[in-house]
Amino acid sequence: MAKKKKKKKKQKKQKQREAQLREERLRAGEEDLFEEAPPPEVKAEAEPTVEKEPKKRWSLWVWWGERRRKKAERKKALYVERRAFIFFGKKKMRKKKGVLQEYGEAFLVALLLALIIRTFIFQAFMIPSGSMEDTLLVGDYVLVNKFVYRFWEPERGDIIVFKYPLQDNTINPLIWVKELFMKIGGAPTPPRMDYIKRIVGLPGETLEVIDGVVYIDGQALGEPYMKEPPNLGIFLNEQFGPITIPEDSYFMMGDNRNESKDSRFWGMLHEDLIKGKAVVIYWSWAHSDCPIFFPAPGGGMVKCGGKLEPYSREEAAIYLSEEAMEKADEFYLCQNPKCYSVHRYWWDIIPEPFYKFWKRVRFSRIGDIVR
Repeated sequence: MAKKKKKKKKQKKQKQREAQLREERLRAGEEDLFEEAPPPEVKAEAEPTVEKEPKKRWSLWVWWGERRRKKAERKKALYVERRAFIFFGKKKMRKKKGVLQEYGEAFLVALLLALIIRTFIFQAFMIPSGSMEDTLLVGDYVLVNKFVYRFWEPERGDIIVFKYPLQDNTINPLIWVKELFMKIGGAPTPPRMDYIKRIVGLPGETLEVIDGVVYIDGQALGEPYMKEPPNLGIFLNEQFGPITIPEDSYFMMGDNRNESKDSRFWGMLHEDLIKGKAVVIYWSWAHSDCPIFFPAPGGGMVKCGGKLEPYSREEAAIYLSEEAMEKADEFYLCQNPKCYSVHRYWWDIIPEPFYKFWKRVRFSRIGDIVR
C-alpha cells in the first residue's frame, strides 16, 4: 500500500511540473510539446454512386424482344460449339431427343447393320428338301459365309448356296420393284430360288459317272458323305458323261443322289451365281407334317404338308434302304394322295402337337459344322 501511495505522489508531482512548464512556454509563445498533435486529416473517398435503373414496364414488345435476344444467344453458342467440335474434336452439346426419335434412330441403325451383314458377311438359310441328306436334313437352319470366296477359291467337297441357274438372275432394281407391286396386287411372280449342293467337279476337270461311281479325270472319287448308294434304276445315276467342266464353272451334286436335282439335270454352275459357303447349323427343327416339296403350277416349289400316320416297319422297308432303316424305329406314311412318302421318326419328322414343340427340336444337331 505504501508503494502505491508513493507512486501516486510521484505522478501528481510530474503532472504539476508539466503544467508549470506548459504555462511558461505559452507565455513565451512556444508550442506545447506535451500536447499530442492531432492526427492528419484523411479525406474519405467518395462512394461511387450507382444509378438505379428505372423499373421496366412489362409489355408484349419487351417480352418478345427478350425472347428473340435469348434465342439468338443460344444459336450463337451452339454454332461455336459445333465449330469447335469439327476442328478440335470437342464434345458437342446435344439437344435432348424425344422417345420416338431415339427409337427411330436405333431401328434405322439396326436395319442398316442387318442389311450390310446379310449382303456381305453372313446369311441364314433353311433346308427345304432332302437332297443333301444325311448331311443336312429338312428343317436345318444354316449360316452361310458370303465373303470367304472373295479371298479363296471354292474347293472340292465344299457345300455352297447358289442361285438356281435356270431362273432369271439379272440384277435390275426396276424388275424388283415391279415384282414387289405384283406381290402386293396378288399377281404371280417368277420364282427366285436358292439351292444348296456339294462341289464335286472343279473347273477344267473331266467328270464321268459309271454305275453310280463318280470319276474325275479317270480316277474314282471317294464319297463317304453319300446317304445311300445311288439307285441304278435312274439313268443319270447309272451313266453320265464324260463331260469337261468349263474354266469358270463347277459341277454340283447332292449327297442324296436318288432325290437330288443337280448339275446332271440343269448343267454347270457359273461362279458368278455362288452366294457363299455353308458353315454351321445354328438351329434344327423336325417337321410334324410331310416336308416334301412339289413343283408349283405357277413356278417354284410348294410344300406337301400332308398328315402323317404310323407305318409298319415291314412296309417301310419296301421304300427305304437298309441303312435308313437302321437309323429309326418308328415310321410314318404321308396321307396326301399326291405324295404317299415314308418318313423316319426323329430323323425326318416328329409327329407331336404344337404345344410340345420342344420335342421337335434336334438339339444334337445344333452347332454342328457343315462338312
